[in-house]
Amino acid sequence: MFSQGNNYGSKSKRGKAKLNKELKNYLESLTFEALEQIEISKLTNSEKLKFINYSMPYLLSRLSAIDVTSENERFFSPVVINMEDWK
Repeated sequence: MFSQGNNYGSKSKRGKAKLNKELKNYLESLTFEALEQIEISKLTNSEKLKFINYSMPYLLSRLSAIDVTSENERFFSPVVINMEDWK
């Protein structure tokens, strides 16, 4: 149960892992070296499209949802259809 002064759900007191930063930097340098060695002129059209498709999420920021309703559109009057006249 919950008691006052507990540390459940709090952030860890450990520092950030140094290995993760080193690994990220190493992978980044490997990636740049690999990209420099790719000869784009020798790629087929499908390989070029795959390359573009895989690289786009890293180049573009993610879209966020926005509310497109205006003040006038928020309130609407309901439409009542009388089905008795259709018999």
